[in-house]
Formats: sequence, structure tokens, C-alpha cells
Amino acid sequence: YYGKGFLIDIYFWVIPEIAIHSHSFEGAFTVLQGKSLHCDYSFSTREKIGSQVFLGDLILRQVRLLSSGDVQEILLGRQFIHQVWHVSFPTVSLVIRTVKVRSRRPQFDYFKPFLAIPSHPNLSLLRLKQLATLRMLNRTKSPLEKTYLRKLLRDSKIDDGIILLCKYFQMTRDPTVIRRALKQVPKLAKARSPLLSYLKHASDGIYNWADISNEGERF
Repeated sequence: YYGKGFLIDIYFWVIPEIAIHSHSFEGAFTVLQGKSLHCDYSFSTREKIGSQVFLGDLILRQVRLLSSGDVQEILLGRQFIHQVWHVSFPTVSLVIRTVKVRSRRPQFDYFKPFLAIPSHPNLSLLRLKQLATLRMLNRTKSPLEKTYLRKLLRDSKIDDGIILLCKYFQMTRDPTVIRRALKQVPKLAKARSPLLSYLKHASDGIYNWADISNEGERF
């Protein structure tokens, strides 16, 4: 529902895992049905890479179990970084929020333990088409996939390369190709350590959530 300067959305969650992220809007959400595990984080920046990527320390501050009727405020930007695990099947939540203003305060995704990248990165139309091509090569198991990935990385600025590798891992869940690419593309040397730390952390926690619908097992 669209109101004057705000939106009302109802979400039905069947997969529990939501990325750690901040928001480009303000508002609040409540659980209408089920349970959600709410994790609150802080991120302290140590270094900026290019114009879009940040290195820092992502720290878990608080965990709260939300049940039907509980309300959580949504703050703008890095003052509110969170992850929600929707443990019931399904979980239903209602969100009331302002309209996004991406140019004023972009939304970020955070990758444990050190990376922050824009949820909607500033990529050219060409780069978006290249990402779509890479996805097609992966889905069709093309032998050109790895060569094409290395070419994109060599032609990219370092921050675009980091974003590309994060999106590639989210798409394939295959860390071996990324480890090889980091060795073969010298310009990504600065990003090697934080990206490898992210890959190790993420690889240790890959689950097929579609096969886990029992609330107790999800906990």
C-alpha cells in the first residue's frame, strides 16, 4: 500500500536467512505470525576501497526473539544494521516505512567479518549485462565461465571487482573459483584477506533452508 510519503508492506517468509544489512529508509516492522530472531550489529570502518566498498569490523551487539505483536524500529543508515532469521514456516511480518532515498543514504549489505558493499551498487548498464552473462555461463556449466570471470575482474576497478566476487559467490556458493581468481588478478591483492575471511565464514554455514521447515530445527 502506498501512502503519502510512506509504504505499508506485508511479507510472507518461507526461507529464514536474510542478509545483514542497513536501510535507506526509516520506519518499523512487527511480526504478525510466527517468530523471528533479530540480530543487531555495529560496523566501524577501517578503510574505504574505491568509491563503494568499506573494510571494517562487524560486531554483534544484541539478539532478540520477536513473537507475534512485537515491534522493532527501523533507523536510517548505519545507526541500524541488522539481520532477521524468520524461524517459523511461514513467518508473516508487516512493515511501515518511508520511501527510499538511495542517493542520500545508500543501503548496505555486510559480509562477516570485515566487508560492507552497497545493496544496490552503482554499476553501469554494461556491467549489469556482464553479470547476467556470467550467471548464464554458470547456469549452463559453460567452460568459458572462469575465463570470462577473470576478464571481468582484470577490466574492473578494485571496488567493482570486490562487488562482482561477492555477487558471484552468492550466486554459485563455490569458493574455489574465487580463491583462484584472487591469486590470478594482482589488483585485488588488498581485498584478498577480507574476501577469503568472508568466504571461509560463509562456507561454514551453507544450508539448504528449503529442506528445513520445522521451527525447532531452524533454531
